[in-house]
Amino acid sequence: QRGQTAKIEQLKQLEGHQQQWASTARTLYDGLKEEVAQSISFERFLELFAQCAANAHEVDGAQGAAIFVLGSMAEHSCRPNAFKNVQGSQLTVRAMEDLVLGEKVSISYIPEYYPTWQMQRLLLHGFNFHCRCERCCGFETPELCCAFRCPE
Repeated sequence: QRGQTAKIEQLKQLEGHQQQWASTARTLYDGLKEEVAQSISFERFLELFAQCAANAHEVDGAQGAAIFVLGSMAEHSCRPNAFKNVQGSQLTVRAMEDLVLGEKVSISYIPEYYPTWQMQRLLLHGFNFHCRCERCCGFETPELCCAFRCPE
């Protein structure tokens, strides 16, 4: 019982962007069966939906999504120091470099191969924030496109 209560308290700490998801949440809420809609207000539904939308991690090759509280605590960077991997119901975050005690763990919320301008656009529209990492703030020369060289 205590473990469940602790998990619920952790979930309550997750942020969601209600204004961004209001229209989609309204459409879903209006489609609920009447007895379900009577059990939850639209405001609470919107709050929960926004939290889920903002913190869900893709699982099983985009066949679904799940919320991992610890995974949701990692901040975004277009030059992350860690990456995430989801296998079934297990999320693993691994450092890509040695981290100093107290250093923030960062992952990229979107694929890193996009050019900076496109990453900024995707982060603003999909995650409702302007990235301020080293790559986006001009500490690096912005690229027009990103590519990988095949080693073969």
